[in-house]
Amino acid sequence: DHGPASEELSVCAFSADGRYLVTRGSHIEARVWDLETERLVPDVIRYSASLDFAVFSRDTRWLCTGGYGGRIGLLKLPESQGEPLKRMHPHLRIDNTALGADFSPDGRLLMVTSGSGEVRIWDLESGARVGTMKHRDVVTNAVFSKDGSAVLTASLDGSARRWAIDHSAVENYDLLPIGESYRHDAAVTDAVETDERVGLVGV
Repeated sequence: DHGPASEELSVCAFSADGRYLVTRGSHIEARVWDLETERLVPDVIRYSASLDFAVFSRDTRWLCTGGYGGRIGLLKLPESQGEPLKRMHPHLRIDNTALGADFSPDGRLLMVTSGSGEVRIWDLESGARVGTMKHRDVVTNAVFSKDGSAVLTASLDGSARRWAIDHSAVENYDLLPIGESYRHDAAVTDAVETDERVGLVGV
């Protein structure tokens, strides 16, 4: 039972392997459920401001939450049943509001978008910031490419951009724009990259 029957649930997400479910039952509280045991994973995720998104990594090792105020919650999921969530790198923040997140395919990086037009990337193990990208307006979406070699961002400034990730760098991933930006006649709310094309969704 998440709470009172009249309480609305939102920000629900399943892990890729179907084992975990995260739900938000109030503006500042979320819980993670183990669907194999049908039990709550120990510890409750609480925020001092609204919690607006929750995203699992592809390998179901990590959970990222965020929202108003720019605070980012990074949690390592339990390796064995009955273990609690492990909070990692509490210093992670982004200017303005954290709007969404994506994990790299290899499980090494976390990327978070913001209302300030900035996108930041952190190394999951060390917690060090290893990349920054900037648009002129709110960044509505950002995703890693399938091979993890690039990032695609979409913004209310009417553009989508591809950015190269230099994995040869030891301490920093050098994020450089690839070619010209993809323009739209209105704000770009989403962008999807296939093997050869970039599709834009505008409002």
